[in-house]
Amino acid sequence: MATRNDVARLAGVSTATVSRVVNGSQNVTEETRKQVLYAIKELNYVPNVIAKSLRTRSSYTIAFVVNDVTNPFFSELFRGICDEANEHGYAALIYQYEDDPEHMTRLLERNVDGIITFLRFSEEIIALIARSNTPVFYIGKEREDTGEAGALRFDFAQAGYEMMRYLYRKGHRNIGLIARGTRKNQDIHAGYVRACQELSLDYNENRIAWFDSNKFIIETGNTAMHELLSRSLGLTAVVCNSDWIAVGALSAAYSAGLCVPKDISIVGFDDLLISAYTSPPLTTYKTEGYEDGRLGCRMLISHIQGCSMPVKDLKGQIVERESVKNLLEH
Repeated sequence: MATRNDVARLAGVSTATVSRVVNGSQNVTEETRKQVLYAIKELNYVPNVIAKSLRTRSSYTIAFVVNDVTNPFFSELFRGICDEANEHGYAALIYQYEDDPEHMTRLLERNVDGIITFLRFSEEIIALIARSNTPVFYIGKEREDTGEAGALRFDFAQAGYEMMRYLYRKGHRNIGLIARGTRKNQDIHAGYVRACQELSLDYNENRIAWFDSNKFIIETGNTAMHELLSRSLGLTAVVCNSDWIAVGALSAAYSAGLCVPKDISIVGFDDLLISAYTSPPLTTYKTEGYEDGRLGCRMLISHIQGCSMPVKDLKGQIVERESVKNLLEH
């Protein structure tokens, strides 16, 4: 079995340099890192993680905490987290969390080095994590006052506002919304309300279908869309809080005998892979799930290794496909 000394000889570096590469240290040139990684691969070298953990009191593990492991948006984030963690000698795990202190305690007892999440924890959970001295990195929201590593913030209110203005420019004045009562969706709703006010659109709660499910599943979007259509509001467009919900909304529209976008327009959020392959391809608001996951993991690991990481603001943009009708051209 290959040893650290074998890797050092083949790479032409010191054993200390090998250790820095294995531990994900930033204090190594990219050329040297590639040499060491090549030697590790050639020799099939496997570091003794258990011994290293005992020596450094680190598990070299990052936990991505979610409330629904089937959500494709989380899958994209986690893919980026995994790839970045691997490059720094860390492992990444995904943990489906219920809002329960005992559930969080079970994760913290595994001595993870840091947590990345899209969720908004309760004050009780925030205090529990803080007592464990485990840094938390938030993606998609403002960071809480818990001493965590930092955050990648995304202005969902602005995104909702921009999507509404886009539909307005296409001639839509009677626009519905499908959303859930979470922070992200409340912010999208705030953007919806702001656009109604600024564009002198009639705001009507009946145009909004709220749902309680924690899972962004097709069935949820289908049910919510059927609910909106049953109100006979004459909607010309519907904003869905995610692409996955929009897929369900598309299905509901077709089952009701409506053609998208001829009879009604539908838009989503996140620009998941599926959005380019729906019928018709879905217009959506793009967020960089994979790259955001990589960046968030990189910033958290830098914090774990002693760097102070600021909050970073993320930007998105509308991806125009074929699910919106321009009413001004017909």
